Amino acid sequence: MPTPTAAQLADAVTAAMNAADWSVEFTATRETVPIQDRDQMGSATYVKVAPVGLTATTISRAKTERTIEVDVAVLKAMDNFANATVDPLAALVEAIGEFWLRTPLASPAATCVEISVPSLCMPESARELLFVGAITLTFKLYT
Repeated sequence: MPTPTAAQLADAVTAAMNAADWSVEFTATRETVPIQDRDQMGSATYVKVAPVGLTATTISRAKTERTIEVDVAVLKAMDNFANATVDPLAALVEAIGEFWLRTPLASPAATCVEISVPSLCMPESARELLFVGAITLTFKLYT
């Protein structure tokens, strides 16, 4: 069996997110660089999944521990940043992180061992009336 790559893991993350029920409707896509042109967003909520890093450590002659990081970005063009419009999106960012702490992947077999949410809503994007929430998921798998 070939060694799972960061891109394969990101594809599996994307598929699992699309199969789950969420409080805000979206279709996740796997992107190399998770960007979106604000002028073409309309009213949709975008969720972009991007592989960002891989570390491999030899545990024994026959076993390797891989740590793969995957970023998930939630993006939405906004009319305003009132709490009533931002809170559901910030809650979605939190819910995505919680989902991965309790949802192991079957193929490739991997477990999310850590989530990092550097910002529920990145302030630098607010000037452009663009909600951007970011999560880094850290998965461990053994090959």
